[in-house]
Amino acid sequence: MKSSLFALALAATAAAAIDAKAAMVFEDRSAFIAATSPQAHIDFNDVALGSSYEDQELTIGNMTLRGGTFPHTGPVNLIAPAGLCIGTNSELFQTDTSPYACAFVSPFSDLVIDFNAPVTAWGADFGDLADNGVSINLTFFDDEDAVVGKHTASTDLDAQKTFLGFDLMGAAATRLIFSMMDGTINDAFGIDNVVFSTARGMGGPSNVPIPPTFLMFASAGVAAAALRSLKARKLY
Repeated sequence: MKSSLFALALAATAAAAIDAKAAMVFEDRSAFIAATSPQAHIDFNDVALGSSYEDQELTIGNMTLRGGTFPHTGPVNLIAPAGLCIGTNSELFQTDTSPYACAFVSPFSDLVIDFNAPVTAWGADFGDLADNGVSINLTFFDDEDAVVGKHTASTDLDAQKTFLGFDLMGAAATRLIFSMMDGTINDAFGIDNVVFSTARGMGGPSNVPIPPTFLMFASAGVAAAALRSLKARKLY
């Protein structure tokens, strides 16, 4: 009887550990880089302007993007400069002066990013994400379609220009889906300056290595983590 209870307790503990496993969210790029040491980045600068992923796939480095149909006449779900995406207030979607991925989400149309090599950490600059009172779920899935990380972006937290980074805490994601949390309002936004780490190193030959200045932050983060780990071991 005791052994059965012990087994149940172990199972419950394991389940709780699994349930508690969630992505750590960063809103500061430097802190994200220091904590996760991302291996590569994608900035869309070398992608032909106007390249579309509306109801079709567009592969850029480690990411394959696919969006739904926009219900209006302006272009969306494409690689855009300022003024091209939708055409109304589109300068808000741009996080800097370089090309970016213009994205669109509605209650009937998700934005899907498949990772050609599973990622353990992923982050990007966003322009005008979750404005007009909408809320958007960013959900990471592994290769068995299990959720390994989730964040809800809302107007109060993530509108205008912001960085969002996700440390999946040892899990590896093969897909990221942007979906409306509720309501019937559409949302268009920009994605740029993506940084990520993959489960098996660099995520493909077309990814650009992180510049030395990025790696300097990352090395400092690794050293600090190692020191904390050493101190933690001394306590036991």
